[in-house]
Amino acid sequence: MGTEILRLSATSDDIGANAEVTYSIKAGNELGKFQIDRTLGSISVVDDLDFEVCKDYFLTIEAWDGGAPPLSTATMITIELMDVNDNAPAFSQDIYNVLV
Repeated sequence: MGTEILRLSATSDDIGANAEVTYSIKAGNELGKFQIDRTLGSISVVDDLDFEVCKDYFLTIEAWDGGAPPLSTATMITIELMDVNDNAPAFSQDIYNVLV
């Protein structure tokens, strides 16, 4: 896995195996930039993020209990990228000619 950025926690008032919670990313990860640990609820970055390509990600995370039938809940996670100085300055043309 990549760098962990957040750890979620959902609880169930059930007991035993019915109280065990598993997590999944339900929506918002179409570009495959994030991954969630199904048992820990930790969200990690697994691919490069680029502020110039996408500034915000909106993930819908679902938590399921171990009951039969399993019950679930969902929450929205907003991930806002901060821009870093990753672009060097550039001239608008390769050669400049000047007559003085």
